[in-house]
Amino acid sequence: MAEDNVYLGVKVPESEVKPYQYDRANGIVGLMDRGGSNLAKINEQFKKATGDPIVRIIATTQPNHRDCRARERAEEFGIPLVDEVDFLKYEEDHGVKPGDYFWALQGQENHGRIKSKVPPDKIIQIRADVCNQFLEKLHTRMHREGINTDSPQFAAGCMSLLSADYVTISYVLNIHPGDLTKHHLNGLSRGKRCVVGDAWKPSALALLAGHDTLYSSIHRMIPEMDAGPVFMRGYGLPMDYNRLLSLIDIKDKKLLKQVGSAAQDALKHLGDHVIAGATFQDLFDGFWGLHQDGMLAYCLEGEWYLTPSGIKMDDHVANNPDTIFKRDPEFIEDKIEGVFNEIEKISLTGERGK
Repeated sequence: MAEDNVYLGVKVPESEVKPYQYDRANGIVGLMDRGGSNLAKINEQFKKATGDPIVRIIATTQPNHRDCRARERAEEFGIPLVDEVDFLKYEEDHGVKPGDYFWALQGQENHGRIKSKVPPDKIIQIRADVCNQFLEKLHTRMHREGINTDSPQFAAGCMSLLSADYVTISYVLNIHPGDLTKHHLNGLSRGKRCVVGDAWKPSALALLAGHDTLYSSIHRMIPEMDAGPVFMRGYGLPMDYNRLLSLIDIKDKKLLKQVGSAAQDALKHLGDHVIAGATFQDLFDGFWGLHQDGMLAYCLEGEWYLTPSGIKMDDHVANNPDTIFKRDPEFIEDKIEGVFNEIEKISLTGERGK
């Protein structure tokens, strides 16, 4: 299984690194707009590992969406919920249609895709305004609950793109269903990341590009989407293209979506449910820091290293031999084989699970 592009970089002096100093007692903020399964998983994992859950407060940007279970999750966890700000309603009231904020950010060549009559710069300002209201409500409730407002946040199914100010003020980590260490080649240098998008799309892009192994990643959110520094990739999902192409024409968009969805489901178990907990554990234990040049740095067995493309699970395990986030080979092989079982079903029926 190839492990290219994920490695510890140059060793640096401890004096050049400022370790993150998050208090585990303050936990994390969960941002969720849908089912919140990743949030429930990380809460369960920390409770199993330490006896205490890790999610201290939940906030949702889409409280009235039919699929939002933020209220149920807050009741299940026994924690506060911040749901006073509805991004969809706020933007509708200001003449902005769903999805237009994304296109407003994409540059003038994509502004023709905007459906609203509101100009792009105004759309961006409206999203900034609602994000400011949201953050103010969140901080007010955190103060009331005795939770530090600088506690890290976990975007576990947060469907609204957050403004530049929000992700600069807040330290928000996000699971991405693709390998954010892969870049387009631009001459002799690396260009933008190539396995981007949401849901099944990153897996589909990776398959079309012929990547030998698929991954999910955890990264910090920054103003540019899918561009923040990577903390870790999960366990890999290797692709046997001889087997895959004997079953499926991946150029068929419908079939490719089905295969991408099957891969995404497997990566939840090989990645999402592993790397989120492992990264937050390392953050709370002081193994992550910021180098004086602005790059993430990781402390492995007492030595600090730059991490230009994140770390491996092996690095986390070296620091945490008893970690509950390690997965045994049998578990990994079972998930890999499960994907190809799904692909065989797709080849017979054109759809998964039939």
